[in-house]
Amino acid sequence: MREVHLRNVDLNLLPALYALLEERHVSHAAKRSFLSQPAMSRALDRLRETFGDPLLVRTGRVYERTPRGERVLRELESIMGRLAAMVQGEEFSPARSQERFRVAMTDHGSTILLPTLLERVRKAAPHATLEVSAWRTRAYDDVVAGRIDLALSAEAVPPTLESELIFNLDFVCLLGSAQPVRTRRFTLRQYLLLAGWQRAPGRWLVCAW
Repeated sequence: MREVHLRNVDLNLLPALYALLEERHVSHAAKRSFLSQPAMSRALDRLRETFGDPLLVRTGRVYERTPRGERVLRELESIMGRLAAMVQGEEFSPARSQERFRVAMTDHGSTILLPTLLERVRKAAPHATLEVSAWRTRAYDDVVAGRIDLALSAEAVPPTLESELIFNLDFVCLLGSAQPVRTRRFTLRQYLLLAGWQRAPGRWLVCAW
């Protein structure tokens, strides 16, 4: 048996081989593969050389598969389906998924979103795992590197990543009744004079009255 290395095989010929073995007709296989008849004939010649077998032999006005051609067709029927599924991707089924989804979010985001998110994941994907980590300044780099799958934050998103606006959040001020404020809208100066600011860990500022 002669030895053939895969690196010497033109894998682009596999669809043509599949069509030829199924159709047993060069013109029909060419039409199915969107090739000209001469191009399909040349492909058949190359395939015969690669396999060291005629694959198809003429019997009267039709072609018949050789025993080797029959075996190759059975293999291709399995391989081509798996290749198509690999390229197209299997349809995602939350109910069957056992994947681990890694999400980074801020404390504020987890307070608002996490309870509802956990409940929905538990119902829709009971076998999946949701791994939540604290937001950090390099979280978007983690997404690019594949260390996490999703980042939830109010930070600007790099243009290289896909993003979606989940919700808008308004900030309000709550004041005690003893505060001498007679307006419903603050200017920036009034707000800064009124609040006592303290530095908190990270990038956040906390105001206290």
